[in-house]
Formats: sequence, structure tokens, C-alpha cells
Amino acid sequence: MIYFLEGKIIQKQENLLVVNVNGVGYSCIISKQSFDAIPEINSEVRIFTFYHVTENSHTLYGFMNLDEKSTFEKLISVSGIGPKIAVSILSSTSIENLIDRIIQGKVDQLTKLPGIGPKTAKRIIIELKDKFQGASDLNLPIENNSLNSNQSDAFKAIKMLYQGLTEEEIKRYISDVTSNDNTMSAEKIIKEVLLLIK
Repeated sequence: MIYFLEGKIIQKQENLLVVNVNGVGYSCIISKQSFDAIPEINSEVRIFTFYHVTENSHTLYGFMNLDEKSTFEKLISVSGIGPKIAVSILSSTSIENLIDRIIQGKVDQLTKLPGIGPKTAKRIIIELKDKFQGASDLNLPIENNSLNSNQSDAFKAIKMLYQGLTEEEIKRYISDVTSNDNTMSAEKIIKEVLLLIK
């Protein structure tokens, strides 16, 4: 599984990103949310990815943060929502707004999103409401937050993987593994913390 790409931006369009990773060009479909957060061409970038395989195609979808990737994965778990529709949804509204519509059961608001009819909107609410209620705090600021960007991304990923851990326990693990290297990547932090948990 390709978890993330890190390299130089070769091409950047509203729905497409091409990254040169050690001489290999990887093309990713992206949302407008990620497009707005991506730096300029020739800049270095790290983008989280979802590798979608079908009988006729292999496609990479890219996300500038783990919140967006997690929301995308939840959306495509709903019958009738494929990756392209999920990206269109994420391009049309903020994650916070989308979660609010789902948790509040706003069928009429969900049907305003691309590719979503009344039946699909109801299905989204039924299948995802509890999942988003359990993870909605991931979109809120962490109290007494002293974590940098990479540590925050790692915090959110670990919280989703190990929902039995408290926020303080996760912060303590992150603090332990980054005590000698405050510039450690999110992926490295996650790997080191998971080793401690096991």
C-alpha cells in the first residue's frame, strides 16, 4: 500500500497533482481542498494517498492531511459512493460542514452535494453518523496543544487506530518517541508509537 508520496511537484491542477518521487512521476487525483493547500510547482510536498484498484484501472487519490483521507475512506464505504463522487463531495464543502450535515441528519443539505440523491443521503446518515460522532473530536483543536504539524497528524491517526487510548496517553507516547527528534515525520512517529503500544 502506498501510504504517502514525498517529492517535487511537477504538475498541479484543480483535480490533479503529479509528484516526482526519485525520478518516478506519480499522478494523484485530488480535491479542491487539497489543491488549495498544495504549494507551488517545483516545491517539495508530502501527500497522503489512497490506492484504488479496479478491474480496468489503478488510481491514486491524494490528500494533504489525514482528516481528509479518513473522511474520504468513510464516504467510499457507503454503497453508491465511489472515489470520484467522494472527491467531488470533499471539493464542494469543508469536512466540518460535511460532518455537521451527517450528524444532524440534514438530508436536504446532503442532497445539494454532487452525486448525492435522497436515498444516498439517508444511507450516508445511517451508516456514518455514529462513526463521525465518535471521531468528530479529531477535527477540533487539541486542548493544551503543544504538538507540531507532524505530531498532530500522527495524533489523529493513532486516535483513529486505537480508540481505547486517551488523548493524554497518545500525547505521552508521541512525546516519548520524539524527545530526541522534534522534526520526525508523521509516518515515523506513527510507526514508533505502534511499536511501543504493541
